[in-house]
Amino acid sequence: GIVTAIAVEAVVKLVALLAVGCFVVWGIAGGVGDIIARIDTSNLPAWQVEPGRWTGLLFLSAAAVITLPRMFQVMVVENDDEGQLARASWAFPLYLMLMSLFIVPIAVVGLDRLPAGANPDMFVLTLPLAEGQGTLAMLAFLGGFSSATSMVIVESLALATMISNHIVIPLWLRLRPQATRNEDLRSVVLTARRLAIGAVLALGYGYYQMSGGSAALAAIGLIAFLGAAQVLPALIAGLFWRGASRTGAMLGLITGFAVWSFTSFLPSFGTGAALPEAVFTHGLFGLSWLRPQALFGIEGLDPLLHAMFWSLVLNATMLCLGSLLSFPGPVERLQGAAFVNVFEGEVGPQRWARGQAEPEALLTMAQRILGEDAALALFQAAARDQGRDGFLPDPTPGFLDALEARLAGSVGAATAHAMLSQLVGRATVTVDDLMAVASE
Repeated sequence: GIVTAIAVEAVVKLVALLAVGCFVVWGIAGGVGDIIARIDTSNLPAWQVEPGRWTGLLFLSAAAVITLPRMFQVMVVENDDEGQLARASWAFPLYLMLMSLFIVPIAVVGLDRLPAGANPDMFVLTLPLAEGQGTLAMLAFLGGFSSATSMVIVESLALATMISNHIVIPLWLRLRPQATRNEDLRSVVLTARRLAIGAVLALGYGYYQMSGGSAALAAIGLIAFLGAAQVLPALIAGLFWRGASRTGAMLGLITGFAVWSFTSFLPSFGTGAALPEAVFTHGLFGLSWLRPQALFGIEGLDPLLHAMFWSLVLNATMLCLGSLLSFPGPVERLQGAAFVNVFEGEVGPQRWARGQAEPEALLTMAQRILGEDAALALFQAAARDQGRDGFLPDPTPGFLDALEARLAGSVGAATAHAMLSQLVGRATVTVDDLMAVASE
């Protein structure tokens, strides 16, 4: 499905970039030796990234791998085999190395051959055009188009899934408690995701228009990376600190996103656009220590490092203070133990060992969420694995676990668990139920 499409687009992008790189090195320049000589005589060696900014870029890039929605979608949601991570541990760095192989040669030759002021983001496309290589330019265009569409598709799908699973569906079921039994939730899920995708794309286009569309792609990406990195303190605390609480996480996230917006996101629209010019010169409310790029009187820092430092430091500080000053409830304590001690001991007893469930009722519910064909295929495969004829398997704990995992992909883990709990005779979601959801 979507992973296959993204993989094909990634191959197209890589082939296009390698083709342009080979043309630049051996078609325009005189080979590797000539490229090295051009680099030595160009202005590139004089352009050095400050050590602090370089460290910040490395940190943000590492954080983005685990916090960006599209990365989470590919690594976790679409990953049905943990063994694939071992292959990805060497294949992904190799792919990145190949993608970076010709970046410097293309930049050097582009600066040398193209007019002053040419957009560096377009060198891969404009260099072949300037040399009369229409076919290669078309390949480069297809590679860039593949790169852009794959990013937009996965990001939109991931955000739409989060919105539908964690906002729309829980609200829908809270307002209509009998929806799990009497309504076709699949149409609700699909409608919610379609509307969410449209809203995400509209917001992205709105930002492009409001920011003037003149900023470099890398600069826009770094702002997004820093915004996604605000999730990192709560994520790390949830995995390694049993004392982390929901109150602390919410305080940290609110503080982090507020500081990020003030120091990075809103200034990206330009001076006098989202923030008045007086705020940049005199500070918010006339307080000089509340300037977006000189917060608390700290001046002279790189704008990216300045925003990253204050947003993450205040985020983590409020997370710790909120967790230490608030008393976590029993569910939070159980969830903390489940995450922190996930690799300790053996898996507990099956959580579906209690209660009874009719296969027909389970199939009806699955059809309302997954669709008739997908649900029937799932039940037939389970019955075949159990050695039964027909399409109705025994509602064993193992089958209920598999069904819950499949439903969770459409409506979220907590909602799927609550819906199954109703059908197996446990209409209320107990603390043990929530603990089981957290353990996943």
